[in-house]
Amino acid sequence: MPMAESSSRRADIDVKLLLSDVLASYDLEISEEKDDFLIITGGGIPEGCTVFFLMKNEVPPYAARALSTEPLCVVIHVRNDWSDAETADLTAGIFTLRLKDIGELDRETLEERVMTASLARRFADSSGSIGPSITDIAHLVDSFERADPDKIVEYATTEEDSLFEAATAKIIRPLVDHVIVLGDQYRGKSVPDGILLQTVSNKKEIACYDCKSKKGDDYDFPPEDADKQSRYLQFENFLFEEDPASWVKRGIVLFTPTIAPDRFLSKTARGPWTSFVSNGGRMTFVTAHVLARWHALTKQEPKDKFELLFDHAKFWQGLVLRKLASLNGLSPALQRTLMPDITSPIHVLTIEEAEMIWLSGFAREQKLAAMISKGLKEIDPTVIGEKVARPVVTVSFFEALRKNSKVTIDQIAHATSLTPHAVKYMILADDYFYPNGLAEQGTYGARNYGRIREELLR
Repeated sequence: MPMAESSSRRADIDVKLLLSDVLASYDLEISEEKDDFLIITGGGIPEGCTVFFLMKNEVPPYAARALSTEPLCVVIHVRNDWSDAETADLTAGIFTLRLKDIGELDRETLEERVMTASLARRFADSSGSIGPSITDIAHLVDSFERADPDKIVEYATTEEDSLFEAATAKIIRPLVDHVIVLGDQYRGKSVPDGILLQTVSNKKEIACYDCKSKKGDDYDFPPEDADKQSRYLQFENFLFEEDPASWVKRGIVLFTPTIAPDRFLSKTARGPWTSFVSNGGRMTFVTAHVLARWHALTKQEPKDKFELLFDHAKFWQGLVLRKLASLNGLSPALQRTLMPDITSPIHVLTIEEAEMIWLSGFAREQKLAAMISKGLKEIDPTVIGEKVARPVVTVSFFEALRKNSKVTIDQIAHATSLTPHAVKYMILADDYFYPNGLAEQGTYGARNYGRIREELLR
C-alpha cells in the first residue's frame, strides 16, 4: 500500500474515533459513510431530519442535500470559514453548526426546523416546482454571503433581485420568528420569495412575502404582481382550511423601491389589485427605505441584548395588523394620530410607522433582562450593569429626556435620530419607556415625561 494512501486512511480512522467519543456523550453515533459525509443517528433526532458530519472542509455543507430526501439536513462541521447564521431557515432545509456547538442540537430545536423546512417543501410542491438543485442552493448561499444590508436601497433600485432578496431576509430575520427563503431557489416558478412565520398565542401566523427590485427608485404596480400575490394567498388559505386551529393567515408583505402616493392610490383602485382585495387579500408594502431604517435601528443594538429584549410578536402585530402594542387605555382617536390607517386592506408603511412598529418590540416587561443585568453586576461591578436591561435606543431617549427642564418632542427626536411620531409612541406606550430611578431620570427626566404625556393626552 502506498504511504500516502495509508496515512490518509489512518487520519480518517482517527477522525471517526474522535468523533464517536464526542457523539457518545450526546447519545449519538455514526451510522454509515456516504461520499464526503458521515450519517449520524440516535439521540433525539426527529422524523424528517437527517444529520451528517462533513469529512472534507473543501466540500460545501449544502452538498448533503443531494444525499437525503428528508425536509431537513443538519450538517455538523469544523469549518471556520462557514457562516452557520447565513444558512439558518433556508428553504433547502440546510441547518449547519460547528462540532463545538453540538450541544445545541436538542430535539425541540430540530422539530421546529423540520416544521419550517416541511412547510417550505409543501409550498413548492403546491406550485408544481421541483426541489432546488445543488446549483440553486449554491447560488442562494452565494447571494447571502455577498448581500450587504447597508446597500438595501441600492439593490432595490438596480434590479439586483438576488441581492435585494438576501439583504431583505437578513434585515427581517432578527425581527420575527422565522424567515424562510424561497425565491432564489425557484427562480421562474410560481413561488413567493419567502414566508414569514410568527408564533402568537400558540398559533402559527403566516405571511408570504415578495421582493420587487426595479430599475429606478419607483415601484409602478404592474398588474402581474397583483395576480401573483392572489395565487400566493391560496397556499395560506390551504393551510388555514387544513388546520384552522393551528394556522392564522396574514396576507402578503411586498418589499419594493419607493412608492409614490398618487400612483399607489390610482393603481390599487382598479384592475387586478382590486381583485386581490375582493379575494380577501391583505397586503403591506414595505419600501427599501423602511428596510434601511429598520436595519439602522437594529444595527445599533448589541446582538445578544437585542435577542433578549426584543418581542417578535409585538413587531409582527404592527407589521401585519398595523396595530401598535401597549397603547392600552388610549382613545381610538388618539391611537389613530399615531397609526391612522389600520383598516385598509392595502397599505404603504411610512418611516414614522416603521419606527413605531420597531420600537413596539421593546414595549414589554424587562424582568428577565433586569435579572441578568443584576447577576452580571454582582459578578463584575465594572460590567455594563443596569444598562443591560435597556436597549440603546431607550438609553438615548432617557438622555434626551433629562437634558433640560423644557425639552420638547422635536428636541428628543433630533437627539435620538427618531421621528417625532416615534417619540410620541415611546411616551404613550403604557409606561414601558418611563425612566426608572435617579440614573435614568436625572433632574428633569420624569418631570418632562409626565409633562409631555399630559400634553399628548389632552
